[in-house]
Amino acid sequence: MKHVYIVQHAYELESGQDIVKEIGAYSTHKKAKEAVKRFRDLPGFKEYKDGFHVTRSKIGEYSWQEGFFTHIGRDGCGYTFDPRFKPYIEGVEEYLEEKNNEC
Repeated sequence: MKHVYIVQHAYELESGQDIVKEIGAYSTHKKAKEAVKRFRDLPGFKEYKDGFHVTRSKIGEYSWQEGFFTHIGRDGCGYTFDPRFKPYIEGVEEYLEEKNNEC
């Protein structure tokens, strides 16, 4: 087996905070989809049925190899960025200030 299929459930609160839960890792895409079917109608999950995501991940491969940075706004809103892209985000400071104003 060279890959696994990661099932996550994510949704956004009215406050803008993202909530992410890892459901599990499965050996096949079919098994991952079966897990989604099993969880989809459970309390909490059924209110956010579109929140399920299946991602294929290579075993032994690192994610976030460059690290990350998180900007926390005045009201606790957080934005996470991969630092490799920071030099390419034109006006990142203005963008973050705008996001702060949305919190």
